[in-house]
Amino acid sequence: MMDQEFALTQFISQTDIAAEQELPAYIGRYQIIASLGSGNMGTVYHALDSLIGRAVALKVIDRDRLVTSNVLFDESFRTEVQVIGRLDHPNIVTIYDFGLQGNLQYIAMEYIEGYTLESVLKRNLHLNYRIVASTIIQVCSALEYAHKM
Repeated sequence: MMDQEFALTQFISQTDIAAEQELPAYIGRYQIIASLGSGNMGTVYHALDSLIGRAVALKVIDRDRLVTSNVLFDESFRTEVQVIGRLDHPNIVTIYDFGLQGNLQYIAMEYIEGYTLESVLKRNLHLNYRIVASTIIQVCSALEYAHKM
């Protein structure tokens, strides 16, 4: 557990340094704990749902970075959240909430503690073929389920 926490802390620290931004205190009712990563349109945070005290992964999209109109994005975003929110599979994270705060659109979802694939690859760990096969089977199971919905 200690090694896992260290690896997660290092990943978060590197991400925060790269982002060169201060973390917001809250987005909606979610208290921001740390940045987990960022991409072209937004950032994923480790956050705490202040209403019920549950840890969540909060995907936040900055609508100012969008090429399409906010109206078109809002419609497709809402549709995507509704579709994903109906999925109930052990290998697919659960969607808890979504909302808009100012120009930030967010999705609150199940937070799962663990290693990122990137951190495992960077550490040059030998991956046991049984673990790799099991992971691939789980991913395929989730994809099959999602495509049948």
